[in-house]
Amino acid sequence: MVRFIGIGPVMPFETDETQHYLNSKTFASYNSLKASAFANEDIAKITGADWYGPGYPIFFGTFRKLMLGSDKSYIYTNFLLLITIIFLLLKFNWAPIEGRLLAVLGLLLTPALLSYLFYFMPSVLDLFFATLLLLLIWRIYIADDAAKIKRMILFCVCTIAIALIKENFIFSIVAIAPFLKGRKQHILAAIGFFVGLIVVMGYAALFMAPSYLKSVIVLNQLLTFKFSGLVEMRHLLGKVGAVIITNIKDVIHHSGVPTLYLLSYWMLFTIPFINLYMGYRLKNSLLTSFALVSAFMIIVYITLYTTYWHFMIRISIPLILFNFAALVLWIKEYRIAQLVILGGLLILLPWNILSVKEQQDIRSRAYTQVEVLKNTFGKPLAKSVGCTEHDVTTILYDSKLWEKHGQLFALALPLADSCNNRIRYTINLDVNDRYKLWGKLHIDYILSSIPLQLQNSKLIDGNQDFYLYKL
Repeated sequence: MVRFIGIGPVMPFETDETQHYLNSKTFASYNSLKASAFANEDIAKITGADWYGPGYPIFFGTFRKLMLGSDKSYIYTNFLLLITIIFLLLKFNWAPIEGRLLAVLGLLLTPALLSYLFYFMPSVLDLFFATLLLLLIWRIYIADDAAKIKRMILFCVCTIAIALIKENFIFSIVAIAPFLKGRKQHILAAIGFFVGLIVVMGYAALFMAPSYLKSVIVLNQLLTFKFSGLVEMRHLLGKVGAVIITNIKDVIHHSGVPTLYLLSYWMLFTIPFINLYMGYRLKNSLLTSFALVSAFMIIVYITLYTTYWHFMIRISIPLILFNFAALVLWIKEYRIAQLVILGGLLILLPWNILSVKEQQDIRSRAYTQVEVLKNTFGKPLAKSVGCTEHDVTTILYDSKLWEKHGQLFALALPLADSCNNRIRYTINLDVNDRYKLWGKLHIDYILSSIPLQLQNSKLIDGNQDFYLYKL
């Protein structure tokens, strides 16, 4: 972190980072939840947000305001969250102190956590949410029968609230299963789960733009019954089957997984089920609860999402916490386990340091590249647009510009005109017509890489880099 503070200006590098960075900056600068960049004119019905919804922009945008608009505020916020997580895990007596130390060491050993600490992404916030849920599960475990029911209800409400920010967390409701007694409680819990699922999906339909992950699209169709007849239902289930087969093959072959992440990747698919077995064997409801969260989430990812390593390493950081929390409840020899963890930490430390340094350097170089693109595209575009009469101006830009310059291109574009009115950008994905107008939004300009013959349009600016047409 000391090196990061002194490294100078940085910018996001990966595509998802770009979205999170722009969303938080937009909220901090303009108090707006309307996305600055999206695809196929798809935005949320109510908020105008992209597929990540309004939760993350509000949280990280607020911290950006508190940090006076610093571009590094996202990473500083991640660091503060990590300190809070460690404090909470060590403070509360959910396991013996040796076990809590072991769990924290296990987290710090994870290469993904150390790397994503310096990403413009909410992985550490997701880990913070997981920490809160873990402690709520422990509170259920230590409660008497009368208090258990109230605490299980509180856990479900908190899970649903968190799932409005990160939908995957809705499946954490399975954690209450080991604490249920009698048929009535099981039926009520099942009803509560499906009600929560409907609430989250309904919220997503209104406050989030459609997802472009194909397996998530299938899930949305199944949950919202967007199909007609049994033939289409069978077709959808066939897609789910194909997703499962593809994902299992990816896990078996683990192609492309860097050596540094290989152990973490394999642990995601093995440790949850080992913990689940130990919970059953030891009749430990707390252990079983922690293991259920990880195991059930892994099954969901295999069935309805993807097991591509880069996605799994990032999205499964909260599951690593539940894995270690479960492990420390059945490992008897804490001292031996701590020595193993410390030994592993020391062995991996040089690679972890190099990986973190590389991520910092990549984002430092990204800043330099963005500044060049601003001179080429951003400043001339802002001058050409001038002061618009709209509160929000929408520009469709050529996907070839993205392909040529990468995700950094979006960071170079102005977010406001000369009168400080918002500018947002849409791009056409997965369609042959790069300049297709979907009719979902009013498009004010088209930013093209080549000269175009467009009806009812006027060329505002044109050079060797881009052509801007007003519609």
